[in-house]
This record gives sequence, C-alpha cells and structure tokens, in this order.
Amino acid sequence: MATRQMVLTEAQAERLKPEEKRYNVKDSGQPGLDLRVTPSGVKTWSVVYRRGRKTQRITIGRWPAWSVIKARQQARDILRARDLGEDPAAVKQAKKRAPEPPTVQEIGDAWLAAISKRKSLRLDKQALTRDLYPALGGQPLRDVTKPQIAAILDAVLARANARGATGEAMFNRVRASFSSMWAWAIERGHSDDNPVMAIRRQKLQSRERVFTPEEIKTLWAAWDTGTPYSVRMVSRLLLVTAQRLSEVTRAEWSEVDRSTRIWTIPSAHTKSGRVHRLPLSDFALELLDAVEQESSDGRYWFPSKWGRERRGLQALRSNTISRYWSEHADVTWGVEDARPHDLRRSAVTAMAELGVRREVTSAVLNHTHGDVTAVYVRAELIDQQRDALQKWADYLQELVEV
Repeated sequence: MATRQMVLTEAQAERLKPEEKRYNVKDSGQPGLDLRVTPSGVKTWSVVYRRGRKTQRITIGRWPAWSVIKARQQARDILRARDLGEDPAAVKQAKKRAPEPPTVQEIGDAWLAAISKRKSLRLDKQALTRDLYPALGGQPLRDVTKPQIAAILDAVLARANARGATGEAMFNRVRASFSSMWAWAIERGHSDDNPVMAIRRQKLQSRERVFTPEEIKTLWAAWDTGTPYSVRMVSRLLLVTAQRLSEVTRAEWSEVDRSTRIWTIPSAHTKSGRVHRLPLSDFALELLDAVEQESSDGRYWFPSKWGRERRGLQALRSNTISRYWSEHADVTWGVEDARPHDLRRSAVTAMAELGVRREVTSAVLNHTHGDVTAVYVRAELIDQQRDALQKWADYLQELVEV
C-alpha cells in the first residue's frame, strides 16, 4: 500500500482523490497521524505508534467529520497516553466490549416494574410515558442534565395551567416521579447524581374557596342542563358525601353495604392509605339508586365510556371530571373559580355551620389523627358522622328544592 507524506490542511484533504488501490498520507504536522484514502473515496484518520516491539494502529474517524485540527488533537492525546505507560489500543477495545449505558426509558421501565404494587403507579407511569420518554427516552440516563429536566417540568406547569388545573401541583407530582426514579437508579449504580433534586418544588397556595348557598343552588340547577350524566352525578355525590373526587370516580358497588348504610372506601383509594367507613345519608342512597339504574356495569359506580370494547373494564378517570369543570363552571354554569374539590370543602363548612363538632367532620373527611387511639375514636364516631351527614343532606335538599 502506497504511503505519501505532507503537511495536511482541510483543502489538501479535500483534494486527495481515490485511486485503484488505497493509500495513506502521513501528516507531517503531527507525527503518527495519517489519512487513509480508499478506492471508494472514503478518507479515514488513524494513529500509528510503537509500543515495545509492536506497531499499533488506532482508527480515529472519518474526514471531514473529524477535521485536521480535531484529528491532530486526538492523535496527541493517544500518544500522550502511550508515553504514560497506557495501551491506547487495549483501552479502545475494552470500551467496545463494555455494555452501552442504560437509557432513560430502560431505567424507567425497570423502575415501573419494581414499583408495580405502589399506590402511585398509574401517576408515575403517566409522568414517564407522557413527559419524560418523548423528550429524553433514548438518551443515556447518566447524561441527563438539570436544564433538560427543568425544561420538561416547565412544560408540565404551562400545560396544566392552560387547562385550568393547578399547574404547581402537577409540577410537583411529575417532579416527585422523576426524582423517585433517579433515586432508584442511583441505588443500583446506574447514575451518580439526581438532577431532579436541584430543581425546587413549586410553592402551593392554600385554596379556601367555599361555595355560598346561592352558588350551590346555581350549580345544582345548571347540572341538569346539558351536563353529561357522569359529571352531574359525580358532582352531586361529591357534595352530598364530602369525599374526594378520586374516591367517588373509582368507587365500586361492592363497597356499599345497604343493610348497614355504610360505604367502605378501601385503603388503596384513600389519600391517607387507611380504610374509610362512611355512613350514607338518605339523599346519598337515593342518588346511588339512580346511578345504579343508569350504570352499564356491575362493578363501578361510574364505568369508563371510552369505546365499546373498554366499557366497564375500568372506572371513570377523575381528570375527566376536573377537565369538564375547568371548561364549563365559569362559562356555562355561571360560577367563577370553581373546582370539584371545592364541593368537599363547602360541605364540611356547611356542617360546621349546622353545629357539627370538629372531630366529627374530621372523621367524615378521614383525616389523620396524631394518636394511636384514632382508629377507636373513628369507630365511636360512626353514629355521629351519620347524624352529621344526614343533617347536611336534609339542609341541602331543602336548599336545592329536591
């Protein structure tokens, strides 16, 4: 194979033409560096050096992706490593044999599998598949930077605010999922640091919106005018029972004992992670009777209506209700700054105004108590909860005239 020598420049490298046989051009500007030209016109940089009695050749890369300046610098680095006693060729081969670093999606999928029984699995999976994977899924986890994570979370905040949701809460929810995944990866040696931890949580402002009696009357009447049945009945049950949106939308008929008039909300559905036994008023049972007659499913109070093949296989999603509220409460229903959770707060406020003691309303809400006797206290308060919810239901029925 023919060998030539010259001080290579970009212009000279470009002028090198392919010949019948490949040939090498040694760069006089950097000892050990040469440019090989093949009959097909491919030009490849190599570094040739001696180590002991052996001559080694290491391929750097192709011109013009590797410029003359860049190739010379790489050649100097290789020869410097040789002078320090290293074997650059052996190092390169070891790197080739080393497994590729795991990507964000590979680690994310492994983490989701590891937490398959966690209560937050659905939200964690949504955070990864909707927000993280589209942006960074194919990137090595260890290469992800703080600015990249910040950009994703800023987009989450903007999207939630545009939909009328609490963007700060969604930001914190997605951030928590990301941070948990990175912490899991660090424990297993896939990453050295957690770029999510450097990004502060959003500060949440406490919401104190309570509907006035006139606003409750307005909402109740408006729900009868063009509002989807599921939105109407979920909203009414939220107001009558004072429970959380997710607890109502995920409720199953097996949770209701009509003989004792108790709705037992399983721990998997409660925010506190504790079973909640809630007495049902006459009004709540009337609403449930109406829902049961309309339901197309024998399991859920409100089965999903998304497609015939999926109907009845899962419960209605709470964000379906929240989104409808954000789009219609102000414009269609005529009540400003209204959200589904305000119904729960309004119900409890009304009970307090009706003379219900604080510990009873706390039991209705399934709030956490600080002492170990709390479970016994809640059991003793069942009858008082029943009286409180019945008093509230009677007041509400008179208010909305049903």
